[in-house]
Amino acid sequence: RWGYSKAEDGKHKNAAQVLALLQDAKARNMNLLLNTGPLPDGSLPPEDVKTLRETGRLAAALNKNNKI
Repeated sequence: RWGYSKAEDGKHKNAAQVLALLQDAKARNMNLLLNTGPLPDGSLPPEDVKTLRETGRLAAALNKNNKI
């Protein structure tokens, strides 16, 4: 099934998993596409927003220490 599915709630990657994908993509000189499908009202799932914000904080901290 393509698009939002209530059955998929809670089965999202966490920040550590997304960061690992980002680091792997960087090591391979690739881009990483993060698909976040909207909810029926057009907003993003709160767990995706939380994960993206946390991933951004982790990546910024690693970048500050030249580890990403």
